[in-house]
Amino acid sequence: MDHASAAELARMNGEGDASPEEVRRFYDLIRDHGPWPGGIERVEFRFGENSAGAPAVWIVLIAKDEVNPSEQRMEAIGRVREESKAAVRSLGTERWPYVSIEDE
Repeated sequence: MDHASAAELARMNGEGDASPEEVRRFYDLIRDHGPWPGGIERVEFRFGENSAGAPAVWIVLIAKDEVNPSEQRMEAIGRVREESKAAVRSLGTERWPYVSIEDE
């Protein structure tokens, strides 16, 4: 993943109420993850408040579109979803993580 400045990342991904430092922490987390399985091509973050008004981060996994994904691919993506949630919670942030998958 390209390691742009925190300000660039915030502009690209809708920083919402996140500071540039917080945006950088999230992207460092992804950069340190290493290769993503399951055809995931990139990861995007969207910061803001959830429907209850609590701080949240939406982690969007952008994956290759496949008509009939294999069971192994679906399992790999499921693992990435759980790993992403756990990684965000390990940052000690107050943001609740929501993970979604979008086709490229």
